[in-house]
Amino acid sequence: MTTIESNIIKMHHECAMRNNASSEIIKAMAQLGKPFGDSVAAALLTTGGIHAPVEEAQNEFTIFRNHDRLNEDMDKHPGFGSAWYKNQPDPVVEEFMRTLPDTCDEGAAIYADMIDYTQAVQAMYEKNIWPNAGLATAMANIALKRPACMGMGLVIQGRISAWEELYISNYKYRGF
Repeated sequence: MTTIESNIIKMHHECAMRNNASSEIIKAMAQLGKPFGDSVAAALLTTGGIHAPVEEAQNEFTIFRNHDRLNEDMDKHPGFGSAWYKNQPDPVVEEFMRTLPDTCDEGAAIYADMIDYTQAVQAMYEKNIWPNAGLATAMANIALKRPACMGMGLVIQGRISAWEELYISNYKYRGF
């Protein structure tokens, strides 16, 4: 049996191999010959807001789960939308979410709430918009009973090995 942690790490590794903001920063820093640690720090600065808003996604999903309502004062709900999959679920994210019922006691309830949440967000925006890795990570974080501020730790665990691969394949030695 797999664990929530191994599944979310697998999902983030696959997502990190896409041309997203944080991964592009890793590649650019490597091409400039910058140290790997500096590259990771720069990549992490791209998160929140549009890219990997895990804490925000968890907070909004928790409000929905507890009060059965959406925050209507938002132009976009964190944890929804994809640059790669329009009008359809992201298969990598969907694969992770479908594992939740089998990996923890509360998994089935979290998954069911995500379906209701998705329908509510789609109805509110009148768009065929689907959960992304931010909401999937928030769901994992909830299942692991971790506070929203710790969700980024799951992102880092999942992306770090992919970022190493990207860094190594793009590194240009700048020497003296």
